[in-house]
Formats: sequence, C-alpha cells, structure tokens
Amino acid sequence: MKKLLTLLFLLCSMSVFADINNKDAVTMENFEQRWLDHESTIALKNNTNETIHNVSYRITYLDMNGKALDYSDYTSTIDIEPGMVKKTDIPAYEHERFYQYYKNAEKYDDHPKFKVSFELKGYNLETEQLKSYNTGSNDTDDFKIYGGFVMLFFLLLLCIYIGLYVLTAVMAQRRHRSAALWVIISLFTTPVFTIIILLCVGDSDEGDHYNR
Repeated sequence: MKKLLTLLFLLCSMSVFADINNKDAVTMENFEQRWLDHESTIALKNNTNETIHNVSYRITYLDMNGKALDYSDYTSTIDIEPGMVKKTDIPAYEHERFYQYYKNAEKYDDHPKFKVSFELKGYNLETEQLKSYNTGSNDTDDFKIYGGFVMLFFLLLLCIYIGLYVLTAVMAQRRHRSAALWVIISLFTTPVFTIIILLCVGDSDEGDHYNR
C-alpha cells in the first residue's frame, strides 16, 4: 500500500513538474517597439531539447507602474531549434498614438511608454489548433488593411472628381469660353454633363475674347 501511495505521489509530482516545464518551454527574451514602428519585434527562446514550431502566446501590455492596459493573443508560425532564440513580428501596440516599449525610448522622449508580460498558451500546434488560437489580433490587422484600401479608393475618387473640373476649365478655355463660368455651371450640374455640352457647342463665335 505504501509503495502504491509513493508511486502515485511520484506520478503527481512528475505531472506538476511537466506542467511547469511546458509553461516555460518558450519564453520571451526580448521585445522591441519604437514610436514610429508599425510592428513590434519579439524574440522567443526554445527551452526544450526538441524543435518547437507554431507558438501561441498572450502579450499583456502594462503601464510604467505595472498596471494592465490591454492584452492580445498571437500565434507565430515559426520553427525554433533547441536552446535557440527566434525573432518574429506582431502588430505594434497603439501605433496611431505613438506608443513605444520603454526600453526603446530615447532620452527625454515624451511619447507614451509601456511594458509587457509574456504568457505561453501552446506550441507545436496543428492546423486546426492554429485556427482556434488565432484571435482578434488578426481580425484587427485585416480591418486596418481593409480600411487602408477604402481610404485609397475614396482618395482616387476625389482626384478624379477634381480632375473633371480641371478638364472642364481647360476645355472651355481652348474653345475661347470663360473657364470660370463653365466651372460654375459644373457645380450646378456635373462636370461630365458640362464636358459633353462643351464638346457639342464647339468654339465660341467671339474668338478668343475669353481666352485669358
């Protein structure tokens, strides 16, 4: 009976020890983010005796007093050899507000600073596990990319819209008509409609009276 209890105790101890080792299998060795960076760079170390791949972890962002500000879960599809350190990039924290990691701050720099803590969530994940570990961080990234395309699209539309007014003025001037007058007409109709009219009416009978 005593031997059985001793064996159970040893098994429990080994289980706890293995769990501790699993939590420390991958640790964060370094973190970098300057105030203009779009991405943070994190260095991960493999503390096991075998190659590790597909690491999932949580980064908690802290203020300078150690109070939690936010957190994000990430999955890095990288391979790390035993005892080696590998760098990977993740989205920058509060890039729009010029946040920076406190160790990367310049002297007398007044940009907001933060600290981080690292928590290993899993490693050696298969494809299905990767999907479950990928959280809102990637969604946020996709939203930013989508927002960027939308802004570029509207900027392109604005350039085309302004270009039509410029084209209206040029066409009116070349037809010896008042460029300002036809631009004003465009404001009350549309530049496309005004351009069509100018193509139809042709040159002004008054010669170059309005060509100034």
